[in-house]
Amino acid sequence: MRFGDRNPIPLPTTQLSDRVDWSFADTPAEIAAVAAAEPMDQLRAANDYVTATCAYVEDVIDHWKSPTEFFTAKAGDCEDHCVGKYALLRNIGWGAADLGVFAGRDIDGVGHALLGARIGDDIQILDNRTPIIRPTTEASWFTPFFGVNEDTSWFYLG
Repeated sequence: MRFGDRNPIPLPTTQLSDRVDWSFADTPAEIAAVAAAEPMDQLRAANDYVTATCAYVEDVIDHWKSPTEFFTAKAGDCEDHCVGKYALLRNIGWGAADLGVFAGRDIDGVGHALLGARIGDDIQILDNRTPIIRPTTEASWFTPFFGVNEDTSWFYLG
């Protein structure tokens, strides 16, 4: 199953979303400067900022860092990059309902996480593996298992 194949099952604040520390980091000047920009420009700024300032480092033991932990370490794995971008976007006015960290598998069967950001009726994907932001309709290489934000978890069954 790929994004868009089926509607996920939403579950309000579950144990899954409760396990992520959504405490927000400080807002860097580069991100605060785009608070009034168009949504796609805000996504690009958050994506570029995290890519430029934070290294990709695999966890030895899987731990989803809080945004503050992530930006202090300036390093993390794919879900940490997502949580960092999520926090930056929340800090400049994005609602939790319009953001989600999605975990699943890529086309090679490797576990991976992406940030989804809703603009209108489309969900745009921010992936630490590429600077290109694309809609879920162009993410056929990714199969989500679950998504989470600070309010809700979504499970993709079947």
